[in-house]
Amino acid sequence: MAASRKPRPTFAAELELWSAGHRAIAGADEVGVGAAAGPLVAAAILLPIPDDGVDIAAAFQALADEWWEVRDSKDIADSKKLRLDSLIRRSVTVGIGIGVVEVAERATFTDQNKATLLATERALDALPRPPDAVLLDGGVDIPRRNFLYRRIPKENDATTSLSISAASIVANMHFNQIMRTYGTEYPYYGFEQHKGYLTPQHKEALLRHGTCPIHHLNNKDVRRILAARTANDGNPT
Repeated sequence: MAASRKPRPTFAAELELWSAGHRAIAGADEVGVGAAAGPLVAAAILLPIPDDGVDIAAAFQALADEWWEVRDSKDIADSKKLRLDSLIRRSVTVGIGIGVVEVAERATFTDQNKATLLATERALDALPRPPDAVLLDGGVDIPRRNFLYRRIPKENDATTSLSISAASIVANMHFNQIMRTYGTEYPYYGFEQHKGYLTPQHKEALLRHGTCPIHHLNNKDVRRILAARTANDGNPT
């Protein structure tokens, strides 16, 4: 049976929020949750839709036409993400917030959902204007905030919201830049290629060299590889 095609994201949820009276609408997404190394990065995108005096449906459609290639970042090649990141940043000017939970801080959380929440809150706090409605596609609850937040269900593991998709690209590009820097600082691991995720190359590097300071020692797969390394050579990491 052929796999279902992933949906093209739209501004349907955003337009519904606008129709309900919300005027500062943001989409937020994060990257790095499943990585075995590196920080958590979240981005928030505040949509550049004028408050008054416009045909709102036409304004959303114009932006959708401009962002016609925007998809969830995991479905886009890195070469295209670079171009789309620039396009999104030009479209929304200063309406972007980035939130980062660094490795050392992330290690203090036993519940990674709380670390994800912190990164998301930091991204929203970094926006130039507080949102009154936020769209998310994850399972994070944002408590005690003066805005509505709404989870948008994924279809075929892809978000259906264009603002969330845009945020995912911006977060991914910021995360990738951090990991490229770590690739220079810790050259044995290939972070600039796999961005901290456990590819065969990364697993082999862990078996050979052990961990470096940006690895997540509470990650069960990292612990398993380290246990195998110790069993193979009898030397602790």
